[in-house]
Amino acid sequence: MSQPPVASRRASAGALWAPAAFAAIALVLAAVSAAAHGPVRRQPVTKPPAGVEIPPGPPLDPKALQGSRGSPSGAVPTTGVVPLRSLGAESTAVVEGVVLKTTPFDDDKLRVYQVRVERTLHGTVDGDEVDLVEIRGAAAHPGFVADGERAILVLRPAPRFSYLTQQLPAGTYYSPAGGRDGIMPIASDAERDAVAHALDEGFRISTLTDESENRRARRALAFEELGSMVPRLAADALVELRRLDPLAPLSRDELTALERTFAAKSIPPATRVGLAQLLAQRGVTDAVPALRAALLDTPEVFDAVFAARTRLGAPPDRSELTSYLTAKDPAVRASAIRALAELKDPAVGEIGRYATTDPDVEVRVAAIEALGATQQPAALPTLSQTFGTSQREVRQASGRAILAIGGDPASQALINLALHGEDADTRAYAALLLMVSNGRDSAPVQRLLASNPSSEVRNVIEHGLRWSHSHQHDE
Repeated sequence: MSQPPVASRRASAGALWAPAAFAAIALVLAAVSAAAHGPVRRQPVTKPPAGVEIPPGPPLDPKALQGSRGSPSGAVPTTGVVPLRSLGAESTAVVEGVVLKTTPFDDDKLRVYQVRVERTLHGTVDGDEVDLVEIRGAAAHPGFVADGERAILVLRPAPRFSYLTQQLPAGTYYSPAGGRDGIMPIASDAERDAVAHALDEGFRISTLTDESENRRARRALAFEELGSMVPRLAADALVELRRLDPLAPLSRDELTALERTFAAKSIPPATRVGLAQLLAQRGVTDAVPALRAALLDTPEVFDAVFAARTRLGAPPDRSELTSYLTAKDPAVRASAIRALAELKDPAVGEIGRYATTDPDVEVRVAAIEALGATQQPAALPTLSQTFGTSQREVRQASGRAILAIGGDPASQALINLALHGEDADTRAYAALLLMVSNGRDSAPVQRLLASNPSSEVRNVIEHGLRWSHSHQHDE
């Protein structure tokens, strides 16, 4: 889960530098950036003190870095903006149908889906078939529907574009209200009945003129959609609930609907994430039992649920995190480590073990960032160890974490690395971070200079950072 920003401890040290030193370092850092073999793909979680920029670490052959292991996106089958009842109000007809045939036009920039109407739920259409239009342009995304697919379609007349009249034979054409939002594939009669009922209720709500009555009906519809276990309706419920405030208190039936939704793998992760975030934002402490019972099947859900629980005053305890800390999925381990760092008394030693021994580089980076988030000086020995790695991503994360802890202990850790680092790059990078975070004329930098540092450290303090050409082409 996302870590809160680290409080600023220092003003930018840049104002203390001579303009010539600024220019020299800027030129050298630009050269380092250009020489790097590729961008680091992970977004940092821990931030250094405000105003402090972390220069790039030594370049690394990208073959030594593991790629990002994103989990399934769990895309929501709705844009998340317009509720289904509003789409129904914009339509001229709602039908249940089966796609018989797809015909491409203009090199597939335009498609027409021939749909056999099985049932008309609202409004009227001419005949027992409708032609549904999709203007695709150069898009490569999947079509609205596939041949043989069964769906409920919220229809309105296709726009009167000259492009359509030029490309299509004469006839009556429809487009889905709200684009893809107006198309709801259905896998069973039960799903069809649930969607049809939600649409019916939406039409009824549109006739309610009393604001209080309208609001109660919209809330009831949203929780009924959650309880339906239909993914499209659960996504629509989230859209509806975002428009309602306050959400607390929850009735017993509403809490049950939330519990079922959070525990259902059939509900897309993005819907469950959005729901957890909404409950946290609105301060719905009544929802904690549902969050405790949530299925944490993806890192995104894990992060969102534990972040919501923490915000609502019911953070996870150490025992709850145990199984996730040993999960096979590195992304889940990384999430659990971040949660471990947010406990009231974070186990710095345990987090440190993951920072130094986990086989996955992204887990190690997550643990390093978590150590910085604890803001405990006890983490500095481990961070000094990881700082010495040749892996660029790990070294940069270690530098951020050391500066996030801050204070004289962090400065002393950087001095020690600048004096005793195992290689020239480690020593030079530590010296630069010390200078960036404190200023060239600061007491920590003067202590470093008084300790008779190596020539590369003196060069950094005097001229900025230069990585050796040979290092860029190692391996």
